[in-house]
Amino acid sequence: MVGRRRLWIAGGLIFLVAGVAGFALGSRIYSEAMADYRAMERTLRENRALLEAKDQELANLQIADKVNRLTQENLREKVSDLQTALVKLEGEVYLYKNLVEDDEAELGLNLESLTLYPALDENAYNYRIVVRRKAVLGQTIDASLSLTIEGNVAGAPHSLAFNEADPHINEHSVAIRFKYFKVLQGTFVLPDGFVPEKVVLSLYEQGKTGSLVIRELPWRVLTF
Repeated sequence: MVGRRRLWIAGGLIFLVAGVAGFALGSRIYSEAMADYRAMERTLRENRALLEAKDQELANLQIADKVNRLTQENLREKVSDLQTALVKLEGEVYLYKNLVEDDEAELGLNLESLTLYPALDENAYNYRIVVRRKAVLGQTIDASLSLTIEGNVAGAPHSLAFNEADPHINEHSVAIRFKYFKVLQGTFVLPDGFVPEKVVLSLYEQGKTGSLVIRELPWRVLTF
C-alpha cells in the first residue's frame, strides 16, 4: 500500500514538473513570436512611411517638371512675340527713314505700299497702308483713300469694298490729313469662301483735279 502511494506521488510530481516545463516553454515561444510580430509591425510602419515620402517626392518632382515645362513654353512664346515685334519695328523704322530721306520720288501723291500679315482670328488679316506726298511746299493736305479687294467665291468673281472688308470703316473711302506721309492700319475680315486675289487702291487730294492715283497690288500675306 505504501509503495503504491509513493508511486502515485511520484507520478503526480512528474506530471506537475512536465506541466511547469511545458508552460515555461510555451511562454518563451509566445514571447518570441510576439517579439517577431512587433518587429514586423515596426518594419511595416517604417516601409509605409518611406513609401509615403517617396510618393510625395515623386509628386513634387512631377509638379516641378510641369511648372518648368510651362515656364519654358511661356518663355518661348514671349521670345517669339518679341522677335516678331522687333522685325515689325525694324521694318517701320526703315520705312520711315526711306520716306523722309528719299529725294528721287516724283512730286505728288503716291500709294507707297500695302503690307498684309495674319491676325489671330480666322479669315482675318492685319494691314498697313502707307501713302506719301512730295511737294515743293510742305503743306498739310486733305485726301481720300479707298480700296477694293478683288477675288472669287466658288470660282465666281467677287469684290469687297473698304467698309465691307474692315468692320471699323463706315464709308467706301477714308478721309485722311497728312503732310509728307500717312500710315493707316487696321484689320480685314474676309467672308467664308472668299478667295482674295488683288487689292485695288485709289488716292486723291480733295479739291485738286488730276491728283487721282490708282494702284493694283497682289494679295500677298507676310509670315513671320
